[in-house]
Amino acid sequence: WFILLIFGFSISGSFAMMLGLLSEYSTGPLSAARLTAMSFFITYSVAAIGPFVSGLLLDTFESWTIVFSVVAVIALTQLFFVRLLRRNVAVD
Repeated sequence: WFILLIFGFSISGSFAMMLGLLSEYSTGPLSAARLTAMSFFITYSVAAIGPFVSGLLLDTFESWTIVFSVVAVIALTQLFFVRLLRRNVAVD
C-alpha cells in the first residue's frame, strides 16, 4: 500500500504541475491552447496504451518486476526531458 500511495501522490503532483507550467512555456493564449492540446494528446494517448502494455508484459513474463521496471525506465526518461525545460524558453 505504501508504494501505491507514493505512486498516486507523485502522479497527481506531476499532473497538477504540468497544468501550471503549460502557460510558462507559451507566448500567448493561442500558443498556450496549442501546447495544451499537444500535451493532452500525448499524455492521454500514453495513459490509454499503458494498461494494455502493462497487461501484455504481465501475461508474457508473469512478473510484476518487469512491469514496474518499465514504469521506472519511463519515469527516468521523463526526468531527462524535464531537465531541458528552463525559464524564458517559449514553445510555439
